[in-house]
Amino acid sequence: MASIAVSADSRRCWAVAVSMAIYIFFAMAVLKSSAVVYVGSMEMLAGLSREQASWPATLALMLSQLAGPVYSVLLKIASERTCLVLGAALCSAPLIGAAYIHDILSLCVLVGFVHGLGCACSEVIPFVVLMRHFQRYRGTVISAMYIITAVSGFLMPVLYEYVRQEWGFRICLLVMGSLNVGMLCGCIVVSRMPLVAPVDGSSQSPSSNTLATSSAPKLLSDVSLSTDSYLVGSILINKSQQNSRTGSFVDVDSLREKTPLVQQQQRMRRGLLRPFNHHASCSFATIPSSKPGVMSFTFLHITISRAATIFALAVFLLILLDYSADRHLEPVQGVFLLTVFTIGDLLSRILSGSLVDLQIVSPSLLMSATFLIQGLAYFMLVYVDLYGALLIASFLVGLTGGCRNILATVMVTEECEDASLALSLGLMNFVTGVAIVVQPALIGYVRDTLGTYEPLLLGFGIVNCSLSSTWLLTVVCNCRRKRLSEFV
Repeated sequence: MASIAVSADSRRCWAVAVSMAIYIFFAMAVLKSSAVVYVGSMEMLAGLSREQASWPATLALMLSQLAGPVYSVLLKIASERTCLVLGAALCSAPLIGAAYIHDILSLCVLVGFVHGLGCACSEVIPFVVLMRHFQRYRGTVISAMYIITAVSGFLMPVLYEYVRQEWGFRICLLVMGSLNVGMLCGCIVVSRMPLVAPVDGSSQSPSSNTLATSSAPKLLSDVSLSTDSYLVGSILINKSQQNSRTGSFVDVDSLREKTPLVQQQQRMRRGLLRPFNHHASCSFATIPSSKPGVMSFTFLHITISRAATIFALAVFLLILLDYSADRHLEPVQGVFLLTVFTIGDLLSRILSGSLVDLQIVSPSLLMSATFLIQGLAYFMLVYVDLYGALLIASFLVGLTGGCRNILATVMVTEECEDASLALSLGLMNFVTGVAIVVQPALIGYVRDTLGTYEPLLLGFGIVNCSLSSTWLLTVVCNCRRKRLSEFV
């Protein structure tokens, strides 16, 4: 029976997008419920210190960021559906098994290591599938996947915390594992387009060879392991190449060949937001004609800022329910603090890309402002006792933190050449993953030794205000550099 020819962006491809959305929704549920895992571990295993109780959720987050290359290798010898099914099994089975264990080591292995390894699949394979099926609507589809992640973080922690309070954490683990079986529903519709075989360069033109090769899903070195980058990448390419009708990654190499050298040099002299508006504010940063890449101070600045952001958000999400209990709040009030945090995170994911793309404000200035706002929010959490103020502070932490995740990817994309972009984003993710290693020891020392989370939140506030100052200094330096270039 002859197969039906399907083109990218066709109606049949949207069934794949729905399938991947289901997969990502369930895959992210437990990672977004780290506070429930943290509190539940202390409830289930009596006598645990907070340092020990924080390890399962910390390991799951680390493995989800660092284990992506495992699936890059696996995809060379197995199909996309096989990888997705394996990821679903690794996510669901260990959670069900963890309901019957009685020691922290087994909990770390099952919930932290094995489940985290399964979550890493959702950071890579669904986006490889989507990039193969969509070109013109790639930005829209990837944006939708990014929002689905936030929706999962909005709904599932509330459900899991309710189950934990009503029936205990062991039942909650069974529910988590059972719901993660729903990832298999996302493995049903995986491929509506045939895989593109590598093209022999001797028989094809350079332009067609580049297009065919770049669209092949096996070239995972061109795919970042961070889901943030897909949304931003499509926005940047669509803005920078005004003659492109697809706005997709596969056109980058061919467009570079079709662009005259003089035009390339003019484009490389533009600012962080393209196209550069010469009538815009002087806060728009300019970069030299040759991008410095990962060896530059700017890349180091961005990487440190993102690592600090992810670290603080991971700790805040982990301790929020426990901190609410320390502040003598009712359990439902603690859950509501978590809810408004996820609402802020969701709004930032929806709005940040458009805010940057419309050139309303420069990324450096936005970095400075969000660090300052989040720093003040951490101070509010410590010094203000009104519950309404705590809700506002929790919302601002989620709003500003999610915004900076996208900003970091935008700025790295502009700082590094296209050829080294995957390496740059991978290195940034690796540094973030390594920073998370110290999270359990820090939480254990602050809460179990000092007796309160307040020094930790104060430290986050100080770090945020300090980074706000460094980014403000960057804005000033870029403004002066722009003025000097206008006189030359």
